[in-house]
Amino acid sequence: MMNSCIVILVIALIPIFAVKDVLEQYVLNDIGTQISLLSRTNYDDTSPTPWQSYSSILAKINFPNVESYLNLSPNIEFGHFFNHTRSSSAPISRLTESYLGFFPNSFWHAWIGNRRLSFESGRFVSDASFNLLPRTFGQFGISNSTHTMSLLWLYHVTEPDTVNSHHYPNGSLIAAINDVPLRLNTTLSTHIYLFDGISDTISYKITYKTDRHTIAATAAFQSSPSIKTVPVAKSSTRYCDIIYLAERDQQSLKIGTRFFESGPKNQPGFSSPYSSGHSWDGFTNSYQHDVRNGFKSHFQSIFSILQFEFKPDTQIQISGFWFRDHTLRKNYGGEINLGIQKEMIKNSMFWVYKLGQFFPGTHANTPPEIAMWLDLSLNLGDIK
Repeated sequence: MMNSCIVILVIALIPIFAVKDVLEQYVLNDIGTQISLLSRTNYDDTSPTPWQSYSSILAKINFPNVESYLNLSPNIEFGHFFNHTRSSSAPISRLTESYLGFFPNSFWHAWIGNRRLSFESGRFVSDASFNLLPRTFGQFGISNSTHTMSLLWLYHVTEPDTVNSHHYPNGSLIAAINDVPLRLNTTLSTHIYLFDGISDTISYKITYKTDRHTIAATAAFQSSPSIKTVPVAKSSTRYCDIIYLAERDQQSLKIGTRFFESGPKNQPGFSSPYSSGHSWDGFTNSYQHDVRNGFKSHFQSIFSILQFEFKPDTQIQISGFWFRDHTLRKNYGGEINLGIQKEMIKNSMFWVYKLGQFFPGTHANTPPEIAMWLDLSLNLGDIK
């Protein structure tokens, strides 16, 4: 009897060991990794400590064969952040990304977990990638295979360079439909952002594109949140922009203007709390607080950005911004920026220098500012 049980047990274990061998040989032996090391020195003359020094490590891991064999895609990113200027500051470590992707068929995929997000070039929602640790959202999402349609339910957000998470008691919702063709090389994109207790925002973007020229116009409307625990008083406000982009070989010129509407009676107006402030206007922090929290007076910027290849391994960007009210009569200042990126080892090692200077206008309460950053980055490995 005992011998029969042993035989049955061995027979039952054979397929288990076979599956184990397959998992080890074909699925788990191929792991994609990438490690990014960054050292940053920056100067800001408006800071109590003008010179700052930081460094960070980001390690990404995925499993390509798990996706191939099981239609699942585990993704992990770990970040570690040091502030070398303040000896009292403890290093910060966290899982910046940890999500699982599902591929039920060739048309749709879904994911759940903590993940970066960026919509509309980071203007309305961004992972704040310029920071040393990114902003990430706990989310459940679904998208089509071409990423032209997405629907996401958010349950918390972790702000950049911190371990602090904010939980949405009622959840938040993002819906996006991108690049719907209209006619004459024109497309329409629509985004809806419903953030719990913050605001409802809907934006429409029309883009006309040829081989070398692009004209894009965005109109966004914001109102009090429909998802909320307690009543939130927020006036209905607007944002709009129009941007022209000319591209030729390794050169580009961007010219545009954008407008933020304020709230009534000097109340905060249109806001973008989860944007990357540097996705808007310039390198300095002059009006970053107002972008995230809303302007108390109508605000318009006019800008020009020139980017070109100085050498095959060196890119240069020069930009200028002029800040006014909607009538162009009030002068809120201006900013000029210089950016240089040099590739030291192809696709692996770079240094980036950014310099920005803000000049206050006659109607600005913001002080003058000079800020600069020097980043040295090294990327090891290759995520497949």
